[in-house]
Amino acid sequence: MTDDQGARRAAPATPANQRALDHVRELVRGDRRRHLARISRVLAGHGLDADPRSLCGALARAPVTVNFHADRLLPDGRTVAEALTGDGLYRSQFESGISSGALAAHAGGGRD
Repeated sequence: MTDDQGARRAAPATPANQRALDHVRELVRGDRRRHLARISRVLAGHGLDADPRSLCGALARAPVTVNFHADRLLPDGRTVAEALTGDGLYRSQFESGISSGALAAHAGGGRD
């Protein structure tokens, strides 16, 4: 994000958000040794050490899978593929307004 775009501030976590975060943290803690070993193997495979700059460099070159429905129509009438190629940005379902699931990620919504 550039300075002229301004920083977005996250809304305070709802109780449901907090439960979800706590759940993920607990899962990670339970497998921490396995995850750290995997990170070490990935870094070692690139000749990198545990330096944060090295880690960021390795992550910047990591393969990523992007999933989307290219033919879905956005509110502006463009397809997802047209918007992706025209804007050069991959937008979340909350930015695009389209989803294969529920967009209601708020207290009392379908994902609460």
